[in-house]
Amino acid sequence: MTKVFLPFKKATKSENKILDQYKKWYENTYKSPLIEIDDTYYYILRTSNLFSQSKLQKIVVVTKTGRMVEDSGTTKSILSIYTYFHYLNAFHKDITQDSKRDGHEQFKFLIPSLEDIIESLTTKVDEAEYETLNNQLAYYNEAKQLVNEIAVAAKKCLQVKEELRQMGHDAIFNKAEIIQLRKAIYEREEKRGKLEALMLENSLQTRKAIKKILTKESYRALIKNKESIERVIKEADYLEYLAQHFIQVGQTDWTFDEEWLGIDKGNFTVEKYINELRNESLGEIFMRTNVAILMKEHWLFSKTCKY
Repeated sequence: MTKVFLPFKKATKSENKILDQYKKWYENTYKSPLIEIDDTYYYILRTSNLFSQSKLQKIVVVTKTGRMVEDSGTTKSILSIYTYFHYLNAFHKDITQDSKRDGHEQFKFLIPSLEDIIESLTTKVDEAEYETLNNQLAYYNEAKQLVNEIAVAAKKCLQVKEELRQMGHDAIFNKAEIIQLRKAIYEREEKRGKLEALMLENSLQTRKAIKKILTKESYRALIKNKESIERVIKEADYLEYLAQHFIQVGQTDWTFDEEWLGIDKGNFTVEKYINELRNESLGEIFMRTNVAILMKEHWLFSKTCKY
């Protein structure tokens, strides 16, 4: 877990006084940079326990002059920006891993292996099998491209986080910086969603057919490089494992989104989930669900604040 919640810094004595009557003895107070919204300046005060700055307790929006904002609409607007800070902190490890991904490296053996298989079987397989093999090759190439795009998006997220780290305590987080932050996060979520949708779709439509082709003894005998066969089968088996994981996560997120967004998405199906991954703004969904949680459980003026 991140020990320091960027870009928040320890509140000053005068800023601490704003929450003195509301916080418990074991809570510390932290302040965000100033955030400019429609020519008005706000900052966020958050409390956390003494042992973990990243463990949120209470949260409230404050004007530049030190007045706490009780209006829920304004608070939601400011807290949407807070969710971007949360995203960069909570998923730092995953983002870092994504930034190191290399589609060319990941598929450098798989693509030639499948090309070798196709060349060996072109005149032997039937039309449907030939289409399956080529669909799998197209999947490899599209996945490779998306992996590279995810890496680029992740690097942008890390760059933005580093800029947050370097912000001085008197910095102002303006509209341009908010847009840059949101864009970096939304792009990463978009690319990851498209890759997961592609992998799920391949698992449903192609994986079993590929394995059926490559386990036929008459076809295996025609392929000289047996490592090519095993490499493609191994990837198909791993994809099935990942697909089951994606489905489990999707089922959990499905009900989670319904609960916190107050919507009815209908019964979960893999096909509907693939459509959501491919066509919905996952970054927007993340922001809205987290704002809902903040407003209900952490906002100082919420009647259901848990802290």
